[in-house]
Amino acid sequence: MNNSLKKLLLGVGVWTVLFIFGVLPSLMADDVYNETLNIDQDPQAANMQSREKLQTAIEQMHAEIRANGWNFTVGANPAMQYRLDELCGAKPDLVPPFSAAFEPGEETGNQLSADTVNSLPSSYMGYYTPIKDQGKCGSCWAFATIGNVEAAILKKTGVTYDLSEQHLVSCNPWRWGCNGGGFAYDMLIPSMNDYPGAMPESCFPYTAINAKCSFCASPIWHPVDKWGYITNGHNVPSVDAIKNAIYTYGSVSVWIYADRTFQAYTGGVYNTNMKRVTTNHGVILCGWDDSKQAWRLKNSWGTGWGEKGFMWIAYNCPNLVGQGASWVTTD
Repeated sequence: MNNSLKKLLLGVGVWTVLFIFGVLPSLMADDVYNETLNIDQDPQAANMQSREKLQTAIEQMHAEIRANGWNFTVGANPAMQYRLDELCGAKPDLVPPFSAAFEPGEETGNQLSADTVNSLPSSYMGYYTPIKDQGKCGSCWAFATIGNVEAAILKKTGVTYDLSEQHLVSCNPWRWGCNGGGFAYDMLIPSMNDYPGAMPESCFPYTAINAKCSFCASPIWHPVDKWGYITNGHNVPSVDAIKNAIYTYGSVSVWIYADRTFQAYTGGVYNTNMKRVTTNHGVILCGWDDSKQAWRLKNSWGTGWGEKGFMWIAYNCPNLVGQGASWVTTD
């Protein structure tokens, strides 16, 4: 056997090994994980076989993280009792037929002045309200909307309000619900519809289903003044532009792509090399830390997910974190 043939066979062997121990486990992990997420029971009531499948998926994710040198951890958490499609209802293409969204200006778009960029701190924790749990309902769009409104009120008044996501899920005129939706700020602007703003959670408590529109007789309304995209509903703004919006408005709502490792996240700075072209989940960015090169992300999967409901996620993470970043102000 000549040297050229030996080199060829050796190369084929090496790539076969890399596929078996690299790509194949990742694909297998997807299959096992998705099968695991078909459990509709409470995790504590799941049978032994399902727990074993879940453990297998976690172990395969650990191996994938080590192989790629990622600096975050994963593990079992309450959000994993659901399939991803039951949690992720972001549909950025869904917009009301008439929207009050403002076009980006120079100081809210990507063309920031040098003085503005230099004035931004290296780390900042903006405004946010307590973590909530959307449950088995693709209503992340409602939580991303209401959470941003709550943060805007907190920044303006110093008062923490618990506002109703169910109002958006059940009463919006666009048939959005647990099957997904877009940012619903327009529904909270008095001049845009029949509702004078957001209402308290106590007036229409969250049920995680497409319940009939119904609320207390005399709700206290919290109107939205205006809202807008940093750039537009489809692009990911620059890091500086997102920082400036958080610093100016308190927080921003964004779209991202959440995959199985995102769902299983338990800590560290989340980053992957899995480039995405679409988004499926709505969350809030409420701060940043340049020493970590990461955003502070607020999720709506309960305090048992991530770092008590929060995540550090790398700037420009290829899961499109920041797409459609939007700000809001309140009266």
